Amino acid sequence: NILTRFATEFSRVYQRFLDLQKAEAQAREAQIEVALERVRARAMAMHKSEELGEAAELLYEQLRKLGLSDFINCGYVEIDEENNCQYGWMTNSKGKSMEKFNLPLVGEPTLQMRFDAWLRKESVFCQTVGGDELKKHLAFVSPQLGSKEVLEHVKNFFHDPTIFYSGNFSHGYLSYITKSRLSADEEALLARFTQVFEMTYKRFLDLQKAEAQAREAQIEAAL
Repeated sequence: NILTRFATEFSRVYQRFLDLQKAEAQAREAQIEVALERVRARAMAMHKSEELGEAAELLYEQLRKLGLSDFINCGYVEIDEENNCQYGWMTNSKGKSMEKFNLPLVGEPTLQMRFDAWLRKESVFCQTVGGDELKKHLAFVSPQLGSKEVLEHVKNFFHDPTIFYSGNFSHGYLSYITKSRLSADEEALLARFTQVFEMTYKRFLDLQKAEAQAREAQIEAAL
């Protein structure tokens, strides 16, 4: 009889637990949607293509607010297959945008695997790079980064091992570099931000095209 009474009472407790779980999930989803909407709104507010660096800063800020705090930097990378090159807009460890940098698409194993995953259209690709492999990777990319700020960032903030995430979209990938593996929910979150960024990048391309047309009109007027 005592066990039955306790079971009845625990049934009420468990129902309360389920209600709280549901409320927490709804609150989390609302928080994620607010963050995604901020990224969308920033995309629509862009007036110049160089503002993509500011969008990278916003991405860093929103990911931190959602609890993804154990990362080194994040940003966006454009893939240029024709010129075998990739162009990056990244933040430093403090969330501030660094100047744009260029890297080859391939040339060493880490870059090759990343590019192969993009060609396969994997939504989220994860690489764990450590030891001699990480040293060789950083030795390969460092001379090509150019900027003193970027070189210092590479020198001081990469850990062994380092986890490289790529959220792939049609024109490139969202880059997220961290010290540890993400959970399944966090990987799904990264995929959602990637989908939103695809819209941001299309806005960026439209602005680039408009700037080129305005420049051409300016040249024609001068001629």
